[in-house]
Amino acid sequence: MSKSVQTENQSLLIQWFEAYKTGVYRYVRSIVLSKEDAEDILQQTFLALHQKGDAVRSIKHPKTYIYKMARNYALKKITRKPAMTISLDTLLIEPADDPFHHWITAEMLNWALGQLPQAEREAVILKIMDLMPFREIARVTDCFITTAASRYYRGIMKLKKILERSHENK
Repeated sequence: MSKSVQTENQSLLIQWFEAYKTGVYRYVRSIVLSKEDAEDILQQTFLALHQKGDAVRSIKHPKTYIYKMARNYALKKITRKPAMTISLDTLLIEPADDPFHHWITAEMLNWALGQLPQAEREAVILKIMDLMPFREIARVTDCFITTAASRYYRGIMKLKKILERSHENK
């Protein structure tokens, strides 16, 4: 591989990293529930992309490809690891100093997201936080578009109930 091709590949990978690192990290963290594991998986994903060399230029949908690749690493990680208990400091959103404009705080949202089944949590996070259309969510999670949409809908309905119950108990 010539120097200019290597430079083009590295430039492309840097561009993708800058564009997707935050979303991929957030998504993977929602699966593995550990900051350190999520960081490792993010690095592992982009290292694997780098090792593909010239083949990266033939990737037609990089966002979907990268999310799916990271998801596969995350799922491998959780199948080899004993189940973790969910706590506020291991969940998706970093706790905020200020509550949201409404009665829902970041801590409450973290806790509520942790109550959802993994498939529904993935759909909600990818749709709301990463603004993915259902078609992309379906590609990333290896399901039909209708399945992705119904997981999202069920997740949102469960989140609403969980948060309402939590608010009523205060």
